[in-house]
Amino acid sequence: MSKRPSPRPTFELRSKLPPDEIARRVGLELKGSDTIAALALPTRVELTVIGEERRLWSPQLSADLIEHEGETRLRARFGPDPAVWIAYVFTYGALGTLALIALAYGVSQMMLKQTPTALIVAGATSLLGGLTYGASFVGQGLGSEQMYRLRATLVELAEADEVE
Repeated sequence: MSKRPSPRPTFELRSKLPPDEIARRVGLELKGSDTIAALALPTRVELTVIGEERRLWSPQLSADLIEHEGETRLRARFGPDPAVWIAYVFTYGALGTLALIALAYGVSQMMLKQTPTALIVAGATSLLGGLTYGASFVGQGLGSEQMYRLRATLVELAEADEVE
């Protein structure tokens, strides 16, 4: 069964290591790395591409470390750099607000028996919203090799297996 595409892909791993050991290993192993930076907290790790390989579309991998029945579950999620994510969300908010204003204005134009030209703006904002949504998949395609490397690093350091 194939998974549905997502702007912020998620996956889950399991490890026999305790959460604090996973965090310690991630922090120590990536301390001097010139390609991957790590933030390692007792219950969360974040991996980010750094250096010359970093691009606007470079991913960030965040994983929550949860103890569960004698093992650690790593609930991981890929996302863009926080500044890119804020711009993405802001764009959606701005387009949504503009669409509501244009829709209200277009309806009032119709009620006044005028040509509802504002509805063109509402339609254009829907199109731009779709393009913004699609941009996340383009970014994933461009950053797929980096996503693979971040995931492989996490799997290796946590000595983890995929959860089905």
